This record gives sequence, structure tokens and C-alpha cells, in this order.
Amino acid sequence: MVIDEGSVEVDLEDAKRKLYEICSKKKWPKPIYSIEEERGSANGKRFVCSARIKIPSEESPLYMKGDEESKKKKAENSSAYHMIIALRKSNYL
Repeated sequence: MVIDEGSVEVDLEDAKRKLYEICSKKKWPKPIYSIEEERGSANGKRFVCSARIKIPSEESPLYMKGDEESKKKKAENSSAYHMIIALRKSNYL
């Protein structure tokens, strides 16, 4: 899935890297990713990750949970993707 709202095009598989670029350009700290949920057996694990960004002008960090995915990396990309959409809707981008 690709979104192109405004000037930044974001591919779901590349969202984590794109969020790092956005934070660097805005001089914000790097996003912090955490595993929120881990389900299933060893062969069929599912992950839900979150992304957290502390924007200096905001009192509390921005937090966004991603979709459930079969791999941790995909779950992190999902949370980054949702964070980018939220940043756009909140006029940070």
C-alpha cells in the first residue's frame, strides 16, 4: 500500500525508514518502537508494535499502534506508517 498525501510518498514496507527521515529533518528524536502484543505459538507468532515520538513542542509523546503482523519488522513498519498518517492529519507535516 502506498499513500501520497502532500509531498511525501510512503510505502508500507519502507515506512520505518521514512519516519526516521522525517524525524531527522524536523530535528525530533528518533522514534522508539515497542512490541505491544505477541501472540501465537513459535511457528505462528503475530506481533503488534507501537511507535512513539517525543516532539519538543508537545507536552507528551505521540503514540501510534500498528496492525497485527506475522513478523516484528512488518509490525514496526505498520506502526510507522500509521504514525506518518497521524502526523499528516495533525498538521505536523
